[in-house]
Amino acid sequence: VRAFYRGLAVVPAFAPLAYGCYFTSYEFTSRRTDSELLAGLGAEAAANPVYIPYDVVKQRLMVGAEDNSVGGAVRGMLKRDGLRGMYRG
Repeated sequence: VRAFYRGLAVVPAFAPLAYGCYFTSYEFTSRRTDSELLAGLGAEAAANPVYIPYDVVKQRLMVGAEDNSVGGAVRGMLKRDGLRGMYRG
C-alpha cells in the first residue's frame, strides 16, 4: 500500500504543466473550429508529450523501479535510457 502513494509526489511536479498544456490547446483549437472532436484531438496531440513522461515517472515510482524522489527518478531514467526512456511504459 505504501508504494502506491510514492507516485503522488510526481503530481505537483508535472500535473500543472500537463493540464495547462491540454486546456490551453483545447481553448485555442475550439475557438478556431466548431468541432469539439477536433478541439479534443488537438488538445490531446499537444498535451501527450507532457502527459506520457509524467505518467511513466509516476508508474515507475509506484512499482519501486526508480529512486524514491521525483528528481532522482527522472535523472536515473534520462541517464540510463535517454529521452526515449521517458516515453516507454
